[in-house]
Amino acid sequence: MPKFLDNLPIVLDGAMGTRLQMLGMPAGVCTPAWILDHPETFLTVKRSYIDAGSDAIYAPTFGAIGPELKKHRIAMSVREMNRNLVELAREEANNCFVGGDIAPCGLQLYPVGTATFDDLIEVFTEQAAALEEAGVDFFAVETQMSLAECRTAVVAVRSVSDKPIIASFTCGNTGRTLYGEDLSAALVCLQDMGVSAFGINCCGDLNLIARLLGKMKPYAAIPLIAKPNAGEPVSSNGHSVYRMNSAKMSAYIPRFVANGARLLGGCCGTDESYIAAVHETLSAMDVPPFAPAGPRAVAASAYRVQELTPRIRIEELEIDDDIVENASVIEAMGAKMLRLELRDELDLDTLSEAQFSVRLPLVLHCTDEELLKKFLRIYNGKPVVL
Repeated sequence: MPKFLDNLPIVLDGAMGTRLQMLGMPAGVCTPAWILDHPETFLTVKRSYIDAGSDAIYAPTFGAIGPELKKHRIAMSVREMNRNLVELAREEANNCFVGGDIAPCGLQLYPVGTATFDDLIEVFTEQAAALEEAGVDFFAVETQMSLAECRTAVVAVRSVSDKPIIASFTCGNTGRTLYGEDLSAALVCLQDMGVSAFGINCCGDLNLIARLLGKMKPYAAIPLIAKPNAGEPVSSNGHSVYRMNSAKMSAYIPRFVANGARLLGGCCGTDESYIAAVHETLSAMDVPPFAPAGPRAVAASAYRVQELTPRIRIEELEIDDDIVENASVIEAMGAKMLRLELRDELDLDTLSEAQFSVRLPLVLHCTDEELLKKFLRIYNGKPVVL
């Protein structure tokens, strides 16, 4: 059997949560626990996607992570639950690849919340190790809302596995993550960390998805992902209803492909008819091999990508208690990057917290190799290191 990503394009699966709800799953329950109690319902959905043409399916492990199980008072261990869910996904999968689905964990990183970078790595490592033990073919870090949290999940997966990681974000109508981050910047950062594919899922504005893929394509050394919702939801009798039909959704596939997408599927509101339409559309197309973007000299913060040119305006910034205010003033005056000197642990603490408010990419000078490693591990971007 070929390895995952050997043969592009890849047809991913469609929605799971909204399909299960249509088939009787109550709102507000712990989805992975409900699936284990109702395995045939899940298998019905899974079989429908494979029959429709999915090359890869996600195991139903979205939410099978420590904080979520604790919130729902589920007694089963993370290890046992993920193993059982992957085994269920493997049933009758034939030659279909099975991915370990990793969603946001429900904890908020400091300074938004109280969790630390290492706290999240510990949580994600527990699930990633269980998925690796269960024998998934790849990891899907999906529906991400924060680059910082996504990075912790990637670090966690890489600590237990060398299998492919595909990462996808949801976004608002601004085209940014729910934390205001730039998706092209997230791509630059995550492909630098070894992610194998990157893109968008759980977004119903397909025009926006196409535009964002086009913005990412010049920086994409890895294939892009398009896994849209069936349009924007509307409320009907207290439920979210998705009204874009499969024909209209599949009409966007050529645009997605032209803008670098080689992994395509569906998210909320889609069913097997959408996946069949994706499969049929791709089969009728002459899809060219993915062409990685050529090398580009760029830096990135979580909020923007900056091309490195000889005339770029770089301003000095002191790491002190006024760093956020001073960085804002410098940005308003037209600077494109900030040059800083990282000297000690106090600077590390200050800069680590300030990065969530300092929007410009960094040019970093540090003579302490261990101190530099600590910062690069937690920095949500790609700095220039002197």
